[in-house]
Amino acid sequence: MASTEPETQSATADTSRGPDAVAESLEAVMEQSSLAGQDVSEDTKTKKRKCREEDLEDFRHRLGSFKRPWWFNKPLAFSALAAARRGWQNVGPDQLSCPVCSAELTIKFEAKRLEGQWMANGQPMADAPAGISHEILEKGHSPFCPWRSVEVKNDPQWYSDKELAADVETRSAGLLAMKHLPVVLEGGQEAANPADALASAGWEAVGTVDGRDFFRCSICLRTHIVQSFAHRETEAKEPEEISDGGSSARKKRRTCQPVAGLWTPQIRVISQPESEQAEQAEQEERMTWFDPHAFHHYYCPLFCHPEEELGIAAARMLKARSTDGSDGPSPGPATAAEKAESLVRDLHVILPERKD
Repeated sequence: MASTEPETQSATADTSRGPDAVAESLEAVMEQSSLAGQDVSEDTKTKKRKCREEDLEDFRHRLGSFKRPWWFNKPLAFSALAAARRGWQNVGPDQLSCPVCSAELTIKFEAKRLEGQWMANGQPMADAPAGISHEILEKGHSPFCPWRSVEVKNDPQWYSDKELAADVETRSAGLLAMKHLPVVLEGGQEAANPADALASAGWEAVGTVDGRDFFRCSICLRTHIVQSFAHRETEAKEPEEISDGGSSARKKRRTCQPVAGLWTPQIRVISQPESEQAEQAEQEERMTWFDPHAFHHYYCPLFCHPEEELGIAAARMLKARSTDGSDGPSPGPATAAEKAESLVRDLHVILPERKD
């Protein structure tokens, strides 16, 4: 096994190639350190061949195997997140493999003249409904593979408000331990508490490599570098100092601009016509701020374009943060989306599971 020193050196060399290259180096360093602390007597091959849908580390290991050159522009029903939840890992271009039953599944687009269609193991699945697509990930396993009947349930819809609030608090504490945090855009303005704003959108601290602070989505694992955005130092303050004078004191702190050579992702929005120069300058400044919902992977349940309303998962997590995890009745009438979500949950409990 290679030492971690070359990996750390590669992280330094990759900083000019954007966050993905450096993130991969960071993940390699973290994997090396985690393996170093394992018991050498443990049979790792047997461990990897087990179906453990409740183990998020197994899930993250599978999700981390998906590479953009190998698994790019796939239908939403076959996203990296959906496939990893069903026990699949990415082993090559358009190729999935199950570490438990060793089954293989190829999802590929085949162009024919001016048209084309998606193929699953050579069989066409054009215009297949979402349910059929879900069955392809399910029945692609061998007949006796346990992944045919279970999946990882790490979507916020499966958690109570109290559990969501506890997760937000844990992630916020981890983010506050970082040296720097990005300037966060919330409701069209700068977030007064960037750690809470990030945590309530699913972001968590990862670590620091060569002075670069990394954070990622706890669900889709998209990783960013704090220094890719406008950022400030994180100050440890007593709670009473934050309540009143915290906002003005935070604005007086020096804002560091994105580090040269690091890629700053941006979301295209419809520009306002005939805007003032001052407004344009303000918009340009905000382009270097971090949007906590727009910078997830598109298939993440917490993703939301700035010009769209939050989805059910993102809204629930934000609500859990604002209500401190209270399981009591929510204030005001429920939206149509909330009613539909409640109905689906009730049906999931009442109806028996389908058996092949």
